[in-house]
Formats: sequence, C-alpha cells, structure tokens
Amino acid sequence: MHIHFIDVVLFLHIAIAVLAFGVAGIMLTALAQMRSADSIAVLRTWQRVTHRVEPWFPILVLFLIGLGAWLIALSHGEFSWRDGWVITAVVTLVIMEGYGGAVLAPNAKRLHTRIEATPDGPVPDDLRAAVLNRWSGPAPGARRVWRPESSS
Repeated sequence: MHIHFIDVVLFLHIAIAVLAFGVAGIMLTALAQMRSADSIAVLRTWQRVTHRVEPWFPILVLFLIGLGAWLIALSHGEFSWRDGWVITAVVTLVIMEGYGGAVLAPNAKRLHTRIEATPDGPVPDDLRAAVLNRWSGPAPGARRVWRPESSS
C-alpha cells in the first residue's frame, strides 16, 4: 500500500472539515445554553465558550479553501474551479464568513461586553432579549422578517 501526497492533503482537508463541524456543534450547544440561562453566572460561562470558539471559524475556512485549492491543483484536471460543486462550496464559505465577520462578530462582541459588565444575579430582561434575538443585525436598509417565537 502506497500513500500518495494527494491522500495526505485529502485527509487534512477532511479532518479540517470535521473539526469545523465540531466547532459549530460546540458553538450551537453554547448558544442554546445561553438562551436557557437563568443567571448571569451561567450566561457568562457559556458566553466565554462562544468567545473562545468563534475565532476558529475564519481560520478553519481559510484552511478548507486552501487545502481544497491544493487538491484541485493535484488532481491534474480531474477537478476544476468550473465544477458546480466547487463553485458552490467556495461561494457558500465566502458568503458565510463575510456575513459572520460583518454582522455576527460585531454583535457577539457587543453582547460579550454587556454580559461581562452585568453584575451577578438573575438575567435582566433587556439582556435576555439581546441573547434571544434571532436577528443578529440586518444589513443597512433591510427589513426584518417576522418570526413567531417558539412556545418552549
């Protein structure tokens, strides 16, 4: 059995994708716990998790795109940048990271500052509303789409 260089690059690409899904799972778990937090101490604990995990997304995406580009170059024409699935993956990653950096990250930083500045005790209503806000900041001129709150 021979291991080729392209196999190593493919392994790294898949490992980074699995790691990105793991980071997303941690992030979603922390956000769900923040929504149900009944005290500032619990909210602060989970918020610190999100604050540590969030910066990994752009790094992992850069590695995914870089390793994917390397795989395309190593494929000797079997795959190309014109393939629909390649275009879809790259455009989706760029849009997600652009939205994350332009909208989600600044709002997360503001929320982090508010949570850290709030004294221990129960979660104030205005802070709970900020944590529960599903709309993380529309683009300038965008209208908010109404979504009914879940009953749980």
